[in-house]
Amino acid sequence: MSRTTFLNVDDTKAGMEDLDKEKINKLIQDASKNSKFFKQQQRREEDNRRRIEVKLSKIKSFTPFQIEQAEKSVDRYLAQLDKTRDLSRTFCHIDMDAFYAAVEMRDNPALQHIPMAVGGEGMLSTSNYLARQFGVRAAMPGFIARHLCPNLVIVPCDFEKYRADSVKVMKTISEYDENYGSCGLDEAFADLTNHLQIRTNFSEQQRTFPKEENSIETITFGMTAEQVVQEMRHRIHLATRLTASAGIACNMRLAKLCSDINKPNGQYQLESNVNVILNFIRNMPIRKIKGIGKVTALHLESLEIQTVNDIYLKRGILKLIEYPTTFDFLMRVSNGCGSTTIEHDDLKKSVGHETTFNSTSDSSQLISLCRDLAKQTVDELVSHRLLCKRVTLKIKTVNFENLTRSKTLSSYTDSLNVIADKAVALLKYELDQDIELPALRLMGVRVADLKMKSSDLPILQFFSKKSTTTTINEHVHDVIEDIDHVDEDEEEEEEEREEDENENGEFLSIENSNLEGCDSKLTHQDDEDSNSSTTACPVCQKLLLGDNEKINKHIDLCLNGEMVRTTIKEEDRRTSPQTKMNKRIQLTQSKSTPPKKRQKRKSNATPQQTHGIDNYFFKTEFK
Repeated sequence: MSRTTFLNVDDTKAGMEDLDKEKINKLIQDASKNSKFFKQQQRREEDNRRRIEVKLSKIKSFTPFQIEQAEKSVDRYLAQLDKTRDLSRTFCHIDMDAFYAAVEMRDNPALQHIPMAVGGEGMLSTSNYLARQFGVRAAMPGFIARHLCPNLVIVPCDFEKYRADSVKVMKTISEYDENYGSCGLDEAFADLTNHLQIRTNFSEQQRTFPKEENSIETITFGMTAEQVVQEMRHRIHLATRLTASAGIACNMRLAKLCSDINKPNGQYQLESNVNVILNFIRNMPIRKIKGIGKVTALHLESLEIQTVNDIYLKRGILKLIEYPTTFDFLMRVSNGCGSTTIEHDDLKKSVGHETTFNSTSDSSQLISLCRDLAKQTVDELVSHRLLCKRVTLKIKTVNFENLTRSKTLSSYTDSLNVIADKAVALLKYELDQDIELPALRLMGVRVADLKMKSSDLPILQFFSKKSTTTTINEHVHDVIEDIDHVDEDEEEEEEEREEDENENGEFLSIENSNLEGCDSKLTHQDDEDSNSSTTACPVCQKLLLGDNEKINKHIDLCLNGEMVRTTIKEEDRRTSPQTKMNKRIQLTQSKSTPPKKRQKRKSNATPQQTHGIDNYFFKTEFK
């Protein structure tokens, strides 16, 4: 199994099996060599190598007895984890096959038998299966893709068209689980447990559909989960003339993995049996696991971990050197555990727009672009009747370095002038304070710390979250600052997590973000639903959509759950073997090592988190 590097082709995508990776990697190297992109990749890899060396040096300090005790502790943890395993539910993961490319090939049959991709010279969003045989895949720069496949046809994105088909797909899925969770335009999870129970009362007519669009021939589907998913995929094809693949399992992580096995236009069901599950998951290469990107893979491979089974075998070492969040994630993966609840965020956490462009250092052009992005952001803010209190500017240089600057406003607003002026001020600060700032190739404006307009609140207005920001705090935050004020260890873990572009927790994150290609679950519903009243939960502070009955139900759940969650967290923190071990290690280290002072970052310094090329080869949002 080849060693992971940032520049090598990632062949974990469906349709990229049996590639001549040596040849493809050489072409990638030749196409990238001496470019700023190549140099930035090298810097990233070197930075990770240094982190790995620190971990390896820590491992050398552990005695066999410490490792043995850690393994025993992990075994007890896994035994407890196994008791929480729920095999009673049936989840399905639906994944449209090469969605954007499939839409374009359907609408232009001339593209069906040639290698093609969707996107631009700067970045591809997806590629068809013919192009994947050349190593062309999503999140790859178009100029590199052309080196791999000289005859590649690149079609520009048409998100309006993709959204229209996505609405049809999600509407079909919603008929099997109204609480389904969409992950972008082209994939979704559905809990089929209730549907399977109700289906026993279905008549044959309810399970019968035309064989083809406008055909008098019909096909009748059965009662099992496998036949239900076949029916769902068939109905999606009838509605869109596109194919979908699916996975069926007892939790969402396993269902996601299963959906990739028989791609394209196939499905796979994993038996709800512990031994079958463990045999399935532990034979998986680590790069197939959602949440393990190239950064985490580099760290694991340094410990000779290539498969999920290796994670289990190295569990003692991992307990001693990994952060608790990462350790817990890896143990859940090795045990085949995953989420059995589809959760939804009730409102957007932030709103924003970004764009790539031909590199430029022309300040007037950049300021004009910044104002355009601010206007797009404000238009969306106003359309959702939201106010914001924090403005963030993101820029990416031609050296593929990301800079993120943010400013907190003195009051909530949806004013275009205020938001645009603050975003421009952030940009001017960067342009003025660093005369050597390289030309820019990407810019984004995002607003956060959102709340609904008070005029939109119903009787439950008194539930709205009150601002606790004092005048002093407002003055403190009303300056340009890096969003990076965490402890050193937490910062390093966050960098690894961001570079992988995945959270090391349950992988389903259903947020109503404004990323291109990530529509809300409610996209296909009537406007009447979208205009429902809003308020903020006094317990979790989430902004809620819906009528008073739904809001009261949410608040009741929060009130009942908050005390339980707090009690569990306190008990876990007090009794966790990981916590006790960490305290012992920290105590030992504190005796031999003087405490390090956290240095304040200068405002004109290049931030440590330079994830400018984070969307190369391993961006999971692309298909």
